[in-house]
Amino acid sequence: PTANVLLPIGTVFAERLAYLPSAGFAIALAAALAAAARRGPSARMAAAAALALIVAAYGFRSTVRNLDWASAAEFDVRLAAESPRSARARVKAAEGHLLLSRRAPSAADRARHLSLAGSEVAESLRIFPGNATALAAKVQVLVEMGRHEEALRAADEAEEAARREGLEPPAEIDLLRGEALFALDPARAIPIVEGYRAARGESARVLFLLGTCRMKAGDGAGAMRDLDRAIDLDPRNAPSRMNRGILLAGLGRRVDAARDLDLAAEIAPGDPQVRSNRGYFRFLSGDTAGAVADYRAGVAICEGKGRIAEPSGESVLAFRRRIFDALLRTGDREGARRELAAIRAIPSPLAAAAAGELEAMMRAPAMR
Repeated sequence: PTANVLLPIGTVFAERLAYLPSAGFAIALAAALAAAARRGPSARMAAAAALALIVAAYGFRSTVRNLDWASAAEFDVRLAAESPRSARARVKAAEGHLLLSRRAPSAADRARHLSLAGSEVAESLRIFPGNATALAAKVQVLVEMGRHEEALRAADEAEEAARREGLEPPAEIDLLRGEALFALDPARAIPIVEGYRAARGESARVLFLLGTCRMKAGDGAGAMRDLDRAIDLDPRNAPSRMNRGILLAGLGRRVDAARDLDLAAEIAPGDPQVRSNRGYFRFLSGDTAGAVADYRAGVAICEGKGRIAEPSGESVLAFRRRIFDALLRTGDREGARRELAAIRAIPSPLAAAAAGELEAMMRAPAMR
């Protein structure tokens, strides 16, 4: 027999720990119905009515409860509400919010879920200070927030905590450390990610990270080797296709580059970075119309995500600037003026500053 009435346990109790007791309820109910059946028609009717009421009540409860199983992310988030004093449930809720942040339709929603993930990790550490599982989740949250310096410090803390608990530090921490270092110092990230690959084996994610680090560090041949292998493992890995296309373009292999960039756009039509890179490649190849089409698609994508005028990364403002530049450089001053008007209409100080800069470009003799 098992129970969590007197002593709380660190896992979801559920039927998986209580199959026999659950079967006992059904046996007891069947015995009660059999006894009622022997007492005559009125007792049988009362028993049938009681059974129908029980089935309806528990059927409704099951239907409502099933909503929590709509997705892994929603289920994980719900765990913290069901077990608010469980450090483990809080970590699972943080993981759920991370998943939801990656699917968020807007930048505001993404930021909200990342903030909630951070809050769940903090609560887990309040319940069980220094627990390694929560500290490992903290690394992931900080990496996705772009707080890379803090992520590196949290990775060290997570490894120390695992050793204190007598555990082997999760190899995943090395991969997260590599992702944090990629933004700060790609060359330092390479041996760390190589160590993760040695410990855990190859995957498209690991090879993409390695290849991208090598690109940033100037090792084109090594980057090509890693990205080739990543695509072998997952031919529909859009980021690897995109980066290999960029490398191929730099080597002058324009047909191969176009093939990879087109495939990346086909696989991930809603990825603004893919649209940005393919648009730039098309512009350099003399296909201004194709470039502008990609940039306009990027505008629509960023509008849908609520990324209007961000200080960094892809946004409506960034794509409209690219459209302006492409049109002006190819002599379409009327189109460039229309784009400048669209930039002025963006309600942001960044857009106002950009509009002033672009207006000066239009007046500059070199741009006439």
